[in-house]
Amino acid sequence: MCTGCVSDADCQSATQPRCDERRGRCVPCLPQRGGCPPGQVCVGEGDGYTCAPGCLTGADCAPSGPGQALACCGGRCVDVLSSAEHCGGCANPCQSNDSCCDGLCFDLTTSPTHCGACGRSCYLPNVTGVACSGSRCSTGGCQQYFGDCDRALDSNGCEENLSFSAENCGACGNRCSGGAPHRPAICVLLGCTIGPCERGFGDCDGQTGNGCETPLTTTSSCGACGVQCAAGQQCLDGRCQ
Repeated sequence: MCTGCVSDADCQSATQPRCDERRGRCVPCLPQRGGCPPGQVCVGEGDGYTCAPGCLTGADCAPSGPGQALACCGGRCVDVLSSAEHCGGCANPCQSNDSCCDGLCFDLTTSPTHCGACGRSCYLPNVTGVACSGSRCSTGGCQQYFGDCDRALDSNGCEENLSFSAENCGACGNRCSGGAPHRPAICVLLGCTIGPCERGFGDCDGQTGNGCETPLTTTSSCGACGVQCAAGQQCLDGRCQ
């Protein structure tokens, strides 16, 4: 500890950077001039001062992780996004059975947006009749034209669009089959049908049975059926060049 200081410039120790002019000695901090790291304040200790956990303003509070909003409430740094005593702001307590989620108070036993825990939403894709009771989610099933084909309703809802899924057309497990070369079967409005030609192929003979038999990369059918390239040209990317 240094003695005889008259200003902070006389205190070269990293652990005692402030000069207590009244006593003429270096100390860790002073209430009026700080010196403590974030999350601590200068308090009296014996005949001197020391840094202790606490705060005077929000500037004294440093987040310890992502997703925090710290404020100085009653001399303590609190996360007002999760503190039930200071939810959304200092001295804004939640009711006894509620929890603080994202700065708002919720009853985790009945809230469908925070059911059983903050952030656990019952609103899964394409489900109906969403509710939370006893901290557990329940639904009325899938919306019309959607299906829970992977049987994981609680994690990803009704993930399959039955109107346009070739693997689950109109119902889970109803796979569209058939098709033709370079012209697969597809699902349209809950029913299977023959789809359009794959990219780069054309149905140039008009025969459905043999699919899209003609590659559209030749000089006789370049980009479309019957498009012929001039002598000396090549068909590149569906264009005569």
